[in-house]
Amino acid sequence: MDGQKFGKKSVRLAFLSLAAIALPAILLSSLGVLGAEKKPAQAEKKPAACTFKVVMPNSLQTNVVGAAAKIYWSTTGPACGPKVKLEYSPDGGKTWSPIAPSTNNNGEYPWKYPSQASSNALVKITDLSSPASTGQSEAFALLAKAPPAIKPSTPPAPAAPKPATPAPAACNLTLKTPKGGENWKAGDTAKITWAKDGSSCGAKAKLEYSLDGGATWSLIVEETNNNGEYAWKVPNKPSAKARVKVTDKANPKTSSPSAGNFTIAPPK
Repeated sequence: MDGQKFGKKSVRLAFLSLAAIALPAILLSSLGVLGAEKKPAQAEKKPAACTFKVVMPNSLQTNVVGAAAKIYWSTTGPACGPKVKLEYSPDGGKTWSPIAPSTNNNGEYPWKYPSQASSNALVKITDLSSPASTGQSEAFALLAKAPPAIKPSTPPAPAAPKPATPAPAACNLTLKTPKGGENWKAGDTAKITWAKDGSSCGAKAKLEYSLDGGATWSLIVEETNNNGEYAWKVPNKPSAKARVKVTDKANPKTSSPSAGNFTIAPPK
């Protein structure tokens, strides 16, 4: 009997000892102190990719060969480097030639247009720190020459104040010859004729000629009598797009060009 009591007592003591050891461990484990799983380290965020947008040149502006211009671009993303490369294509991106092998990524670059005209030109920008990061302009035309400027219309004569004397009638000029279609030979003397109407026309007129359909003008005579005719020695400058213009000296905005092109043929 005493042995039995002693054995039961030993088992009870052993159980209590194990419980005293295990219980704190269970409590600590539930609180996350023991056996806490380590969280995986978060991956480092990569900086946003670098992107470019070429704003100018574009199809809305007039681009003429040999003219001074500027390339403008915008940059997005902190991964863009401090230097970029600029290139030009005259054939829609089939071939590229360098504009600037390396320049500051500051959004602009002064440029002189190439000397060859193109109907499908492009400009491309590349990040030198990340050559895969590029951007290009929209296709634009590179003109051989600027289009003719739009001539301002003659303003109407001011209304006469009442009861003052009416203002003089506005001056109007009409170039009669050459009117277009004529064939004049270089070195010959040809007669330029025009008509004037309106009491405000001055006593003198200026005459000019153009070899490119009115895009640019050269002087024939700075001042001659505004009497409706002038004998002109045709210059040795052959052209199929010749025109003549008469301007009233007293009213510089009042002028009249040939209605169409005429031909200046080379001398025989």
